[in-house]
Amino acid sequence: MDFLKILKNLSFLFLWAGLGLGILVTLGCKEDSKNTTPSYPYFASLKASKINARCGPGMSYPIEWIFVKSDIPVQVLEEYEHWRKIKDFKGDEAWINKTMLKKKKTGLVQSKILSLYSKPDIKSNLLAHLETGVLVEIKSCDGAWCLIKAQDFKGFVQENGLFGVRPGEQF
Repeated sequence: MDFLKILKNLSFLFLWAGLGLGILVTLGCKEDSKNTTPSYPYFASLKASKINARCGPGMSYPIEWIFVKSDIPVQVLEEYEHWRKIKDFKGDEAWINKTMLKKKKTGLVQSKILSLYSKPDIKSNLLAHLETGVLVEIKSCDGAWCLIKAQDFKGFVQENGLFGVRPGEQF
């Protein structure tokens, strides 16, 4: 056999070997049932009291505005490397570094008046009326009601009155 024919046969053999390895690797992979990658969108809260909100995912993009309070809930829409595209309670979108987010569930009252009850029932004791913009810590939600803590009050509010949880979310 001449050299070119041997090289061609070896190339063909390596191609088949490579395809075979690819098939073996593919067959050996299983989807991880414990995948912790969040599904988008999801809610998180701001970690620091000063966070630059940029028009793109990187330090080279200009700052559009600065968040000046921690614990504010934001909706995370997508990711790019170490950056997260977020939406705030006004509907404005920007990019922040992922290290500026935490998993703590917080909410902002988005209705004019949100009633706080002792139980998840409008017939239970009324504890307080919360006004638009009040920041609350969300302890749990059942898909309709959320147990929250707001200053010295702890009780239940209807989920649809908060920015910080998805409709029907349970945790």
